[in-house]
Amino acid sequence: LAETYREDGVLKRAEELTRCEVEGLERVIGQENSLTIMLKSTLCTIIEAQSLWPDTEGLRLEIIDAKKRLHGPGHLYTLYDINSLGVLYARQERWGDAESSFTQVIQRTKSILGNEHPQTLRCIMNLAAILNQQDKLDEAERLELEGLATCEKALGQKHPLTLTFRENLALTYEQRGDFHEAAKLQREVLEEMEATLGPYHDNVLRSTINLSEIYEKDGRLQDS
Repeated sequence: LAETYREDGVLKRAEELTRCEVEGLERVIGQENSLTIMLKSTLCTIIEAQSLWPDTEGLRLEIIDAKKRLHGPGHLYTLYDINSLGVLYARQERWGDAESSFTQVIQRTKSILGNEHPQTLRCIMNLAAILNQQDKLDEAERLELEGLATCEKALGQKHPLTLTFRENLALTYEQRGDFHEAAKLQREVLEEMEATLGPYHDNVLRSTINLSEIYEKDGRLQDS
């Protein structure tokens, strides 16, 4: 029934029913049963869909602690929830806490999946974005260059993850005021996207706007 309410968008009622289900499972099979943990994760998703970010921090920490005991601190299931906690912190603009969470995930994901796994690369991308928000541009650039080089080697120059790294690096250069390098990278991304997706795709239009804004900041109004 809670899932039905969730699908219909009646999130408050879905939250109430899911809370009741969680409490019932905790009494019957315990807090650290995998089914209880899974339902707690669902409850977090429902609450966060209502933009009630602070309300789920305690729940997410409970889930992480339970998974550490159940699977171990370095297990991928545990790391998935530490990453979710980092996303939660980022949505609240708690950049330092988000950075700490994503750093933990990267260190352990590299050792489990390797440097070239897409999940490792996405974690690097997340951390670089958080560093950007804190104006730690040198650290963000280092991570983005590392991620871009790995993507190009492992996935190829036209892979969506490679293009996203290149676009994020362009935004880092733009934030620093290096508009020439930012425009060069953004133009490369736009050309690859147009060739792959066509001129009217949402990502192509967004990339076009980004390039136009860089040109304007660089005083190249004729190009924008």
